[in-house]
Amino acid sequence: MGEVTPEPGLDSTLRDQDEARVKLPRWPKPVLLIVCLGLVAAVGASGLLVGYKLRSSTEEQIQAAAAPVLVTARVQYQTEQLDPVNGTIGAVATYQYLPVAAHYPGQMVVTKLGPSLGQPLLPGGLITSIDDVPVFGLPLTVTLWRDLALNDTGTDVAGLNSALKDLGYLRGHVTDVYSAATAAAVAKLFAHNHFVAPSTQPSAESSPSAGTIPSVSANSTATTPAAAVAGNFLPMASIANFPNGTLLVTQAAPVGTVIVAGQPALTASGPVKAIVTKIDILHQQKLTVGTAVALHSVAGKDLGPGTITTIGTFTAGDSTKTGADQLNGYPISVSFTSPPAAASTAASTDTAIHSGDQVQIQFPNLADSKLAVPTVAVRQSIGSTKVLLKHGSTFRTVPVTVLWQQGGWTAIAATPGITDGDIVVVSGK
Repeated sequence: MGEVTPEPGLDSTLRDQDEARVKLPRWPKPVLLIVCLGLVAAVGASGLLVGYKLRSSTEEQIQAAAAPVLVTARVQYQTEQLDPVNGTIGAVATYQYLPVAAHYPGQMVVTKLGPSLGQPLLPGGLITSIDDVPVFGLPLTVTLWRDLALNDTGTDVAGLNSALKDLGYLRGHVTDVYSAATAAAVAKLFAHNHFVAPSTQPSAESSPSAGTIPSVSANSTATTPAAAVAGNFLPMASIANFPNGTLLVTQAAPVGTVIVAGQPALTASGPVKAIVTKIDILHQQKLTVGTAVALHSVAGKDLGPGTITTIGTFTAGDSTKTGADQLNGYPISVSFTSPPAAASTAASTDTAIHSGDQVQIQFPNLADSKLAVPTVAVRQSIGSTKVLLKHGSTFRTVPVTVLWQQGGWTAIAATPGITDGDIVVVSGK
């Protein structure tokens, strides 16, 4: 083949075109490195700036939260009211008359009433009448254990004579002999209650006291028959022994009621006398004998005024006992200024009270109004009690004397420089 000879100038033209295609502008390597480092620095600076801003905001919030807030209140008058205390109606005597079936031949039927509900059951008065046998109440030192007749002797006779003497029926000295004077006194007891005293022991066939044994003297010798004189014989069924003192009838079986064994024909209770409880040292410092109080039932019913009658010395509570005896404190008793409703009237009034009932004792006359500050504003330091007062932009510490604390307030004694309406610092300073 023949040799191809390039055209003149073509080779140089192609070489120029190739150089033109691949020859791109390039940064020098030092410049590129500087640019990259600058970009990295810029990004880092931006991150630092953002972090600083976030940190700054958080620190401001923390500092703002940690900054003390000044809390103040005004000095003002507050009234202290002693807290009420609960007391218990003191135990009172309760009496029931239970007829003895052996004293009566048939059914035990009520034939006459004694006092009605709410009336007093008095010594020497009629309790009831069972099968026309009157029953009288006497406070005896020794309960009769037998029928008595003229010339009987014994401790039961002495107790009977003593009770008749106290009632004014027996004249002369008290002896242990059922004498003519005793018989006369028994006759007066029956007559005063509109009954006739028996003169002799009725026969077993007609006696309402059938089943009783013949009267025997203390020396176990049979009594000598006596003339038929009222009062010469006294069936033990006619005398009931009950506690000394006035009793109020709370239950009485109506006429015609058949009394079964163990069922009371009459129930009576002593009148309420006092409320007993214990108080703490705060009450003890403010209460005195004669202090007037207000009394309410636990249901809130007004029971009228009362008066503190005794305040004892501190005694420790006893967990084995009940009521006020379980408490630590100063024992007190409170009497009713006006007699409350008797327990016998409980069916007709909601103010009736009974032994063992709870009564709230209030102290309305002991309200004590004093200048006071919030208790949290009182500052304690060694040997002193003080408050911090704020006057405009200035602050002043003032020593105070605490009188009492109640309901979040502390009463202070009259103090120069502290008046009603002053601003006291509670916290933050």
